[in-house]
Amino acid sequence: MTVNNVLKKQIIIEIVALLFLVFSICYAFMAINKGKGEKVAQYQGFVSVLDDSKLKTFKYLSNGEGVNQEGITYTVTNNNKDKANYKVVVTPNINDSDILDKVRVGIDNLYVFDLTEKEKYGNGYVIIDNELDAGYTKVHSIKIWFSEEVKENNLVFDYMLIR
Repeated sequence: MTVNNVLKKQIIIEIVALLFLVFSICYAFMAINKGKGEKVAQYQGFVSVLDDSKLKTFKYLSNGEGVNQEGITYTVTNNNKDKANYKVVVTPNINDSDILDKVRVGIDNLYVFDLTEKEKYGNGYVIIDNELDAGYTKVHSIKIWFSEEVKENNLVFDYMLIR
């Protein structure tokens, strides 16, 4: 009888361990799928998270429609010991001024501007210039659209955090 009891305990332990393994694998797959579309970067004590999962192609919109669309979420965390300044730079994949002159940007549902009017940084444009206290996080909403009709719409931006 004792051999049967020991065997039953081992089978139960193995089944529980197997179930735990299956649940762990399922959780890992869900976490991976949830993280698609998010890009995490660290730079000089700052951590930035770009969530462009809701981003669709840029299209012609009025300013009101552009601000009301779903945009990109750009989260910045200051892990430094002191208050620090940061900038968010967007770099387009094209240099055609006819297209870039028609790009409008909305930041945090407050500021709307033409992209080419912003400060240049290399091949990109500084769209956010902000200061953040140590240990704090700021979530920016970035919305981009065209102010006029554009025939070829293959515009893509790279986002970069600088100090």
